[in-house]
Amino acid sequence: MKRLIIMCEGATEQTFCKQVLRPYLFPNLEGELKAPEIAFARHHGNIYRGGVRKYEPFRKDLVNTLKQYPGSGNTFTTMLDLYALPKDYPGRHLVKTEQFRSYVERLEAALADDIDDYRFVPNYLLHEFETLVLADLPNLGTQFADDPQVGKKIVALEKSITKFSSIEAVNDTPSGAPSKRILTAFPQYNKRLDGPSITKASGIDQLRERCPHFGAWITTLQARLA
Repeated sequence: MKRLIIMCEGATEQTFCKQVLRPYLFPNLEGELKAPEIAFARHHGNIYRGGVRKYEPFRKDLVNTLKQYPGSGNTFTTMLDLYALPKDYPGRHLVKTEQFRSYVERLEAALADDIDDYRFVPNYLLHEFETLVLADLPNLGTQFADDPQVGKKIVALEKSITKFSSIEAVNDTPSGAPSKRILTAFPQYNKRLDGPSITKASGIDQLRERCPHFGAWITTLQARLA
């Protein structure tokens, strides 16, 4: 049986993997998907998970997970935000350009080189999970249909992102990151609950079409799991 282990940045990504990605990749339950949150610290026997922090604790957790599941039938990957990625991650010394996809692919290659395991498929989200939410504004609006200003807010959101070459190019500044744009329009947005719900309504196929780097990751996983 094929097994896919996705090291998740936090609970939102974990929920997305279990509720949205697993049925898509294993529609006939022909494989297993595990989505552990990253362990960023260990103290007195306690393990603290969630969030991307310094590289070494993440690397240790990933390497330990690779050892935990030996064998070629296991595929490992990550679901980490490029936004606010710590400076000590492999490749972060590279000059960031407006060619976001090229930049993130170089970071992923640097991570793959450092981990050095053929079963590992590194993946960073451009620029964060909320990019996938912005990819389907109608479903975002449906999620907050009881907001009396929902129509105006969706129009304003759409206008604010049309200047970018793609949804995945929406910038990663402290005030302009996808999550910040959504929270400005809808302060009631709950990342862990609303994010997976909206993306589930969108469907993986639409997300692949609107988000090419995300789509390429899904294509790679499907090939590995075939």
